[in-house]
Amino acid sequence: MAYVAFRDIRENLYGKLKRQLKDPEGIVARGWNIDEVKTPSELSGLRLPVNLLAYKYCPTNRDLYLNKVKGIRQPPTWPSYQGRLVHGLMLDILKSVRNYASRPHNIAKIDLLKYAQKRGRTLIENATINIDQETAKFKLRPSQAKKKEFVNNLHRLVRMESEIVSAFVDYTIATNEDINLESEFSRIFAFQQEICLNAGPLGLTPSIKPDFIYKPGDMVIMGEIKTGELKEFHKIGVAAYAMAYEYEEEVPVNFGIILNVAFRNRNVPIYKGTEAFVISDEYRKAFLNLRDQKLNMLKDGIEPERVPDKGQCKDCPYIDCC
Repeated sequence: MAYVAFRDIRENLYGKLKRQLKDPEGIVARGWNIDEVKTPSELSGLRLPVNLLAYKYCPTNRDLYLNKVKGIRQPPTWPSYQGRLVHGLMLDILKSVRNYASRPHNIAKIDLLKYAQKRGRTLIENATINIDQETAKFKLRPSQAKKKEFVNNLHRLVRMESEIVSAFVDYTIATNEDINLESEFSRIFAFQQEICLNAGPLGLTPSIKPDFIYKPGDMVIMGEIKTGELKEFHKIGVAAYAMAYEYEEEVPVNFGIILNVAFRNRNVPIYKGTEAFVISDEYRKAFLNLRDQKLNMLKDGIEPERVPDKGQCKDCPYIDCC
């Protein structure tokens, strides 16, 4: 997540997004416009989390039907396991260094880099301590070499994130005579992590949690962390979180960012797929349409057709029971 703050300073995300937005009044499907965005009355008792309402991995929504009507839970997979651990590590490392920065310190002795890397190693060890037992449940089990490579990738992630955080903090210490480290850290890394949002009238379950909200200055950017291949419908999920925030806080959320974390044969993670974008009415209305379509399917209990092209199903965790 520190990468987001670094990219903001290097590329001026605020300026770029503001130029793309042009006219904020042109966004109509705001979360606070409840008469425009609430679920139809016949669907008002049905609610789902954002990932089930806004994401469309299956073209016919059979994954949702199998999950919610047939009660078949999505089986764990190696990609989903990796995504869960990367997601948790990114949130935990920033939370840990934030807590470290909030302690009373002798500025002459502070060593954030050393702390962050040591804490990161502990987090990785705790997260992967049961990797063999957990992956033994998967239908397609990763080899020992694949598991070792993944753990090494987590260390690469900690290395880069901790170096960015410590460099920012060291620069601040080096250029200020009088410094409050906690307030400076909050200013530089203006993140809110996993806050709970309640927007039942939008068809969403209670206490939904976006991965993070980035708030440089007076701007609100809704953020999600994704590993693997990005899909266009991931932006629809960000739009759903933005509308939920607007419903609860009555504050406009015009921008979103998908922090895409990948790994290749390099000593650092690859963030190239990360994208900041305007949460336009296109994504907002796409969420509303998907929401109504899926909730209607659940209400009527009608089984969707199978996907004609099985080639689209090769990565689906429901492929064996669909």
